[in-house]
Amino acid sequence: MKLIYDGENGTYEYEISDEQAQEALTHIMAKRYVLSENDAEKMVDFIYYELGESDKLEQLFEEQITGYFRTEGEEYVKGCEEQERNELGYVGMKEKDFL
Repeated sequence: MKLIYDGENGTYEYEISDEQAQEALTHIMAKRYVLSENDAEKMVDFIYYELGESDKLEQLFEEQITGYFRTEGEEYVKGCEEQERNELGYVGMKEKDFL
């Protein structure tokens, strides 16, 4: 699943694995429907494996999953933007600083 995060230089896609999406959905379902983590995990597993509706579930909760991984996504964006600046050879400065 790809999550979209905004940065100074545009938007960036942060990809998570199916297992990470399931982990996030388990946490989200537990909070939203006041379930134990174990019950929420069983519910997510049932939807994923028995019903085969993982894509629909991920789409339905895309905003919440993006929020669940906000810290990791923002760190990824910072890393990408820093790498772009470092490629210019001027650490800490941006391309627009030279124009």
